[in-house]
Order: sequence, then structure tokens, then C-alpha cells
Amino acid sequence: MTQAEKKAKELYFKYKSSENHILTPRQAKQCALICVDEKFKSINDVFGHTEISIKLMKLSEAYKQLTQVKKAIKKL
Repeated sequence: MTQAEKKAKELYFKYKSSENHILTPRQAKQCALICVDEKFKSINDVFGHTEISIKLMKLSEAYKQLTQVKKAIKKL
């Protein structure tokens, strides 16, 4: 199991087994994907929105890891 797959399962189960809510697998998956999207937005804010900064952002390790985590969540 890759690091991205571990993180994907961690996020999924975090929302699946929330103490206050009982979520369906689909809802837990959606919550995990929203979490990853929020992290993408944070990276966007750091790099900015110019064409060059977007290219640099896509080369960053954090962006690559989040992309892999998002793909792994979608496979769950």
C-alpha cells in the first residue's frame, strides 16, 4: 500500500466513523475529497494564480502527493 493510499483510507475512515454523525460510504468519500480540495486551495494561495506560479505549484511535492491521495480516494 502506497503512502497516498494510506492517507486516502485515513481520511475516508476519519469521516466514516465520525462520533457525531453516521455517514454512508459515499458521504465519507465526498467529505474526504472536500478535505483534499481544501488542501489544494491552501497550496494555490501560497503559490498564487499566475501562469508561472501554477506551473511551479504543479511541480511541487505537496501538489503531487495530494493528486495521488485524491485518485486513491476515488478508487475506494
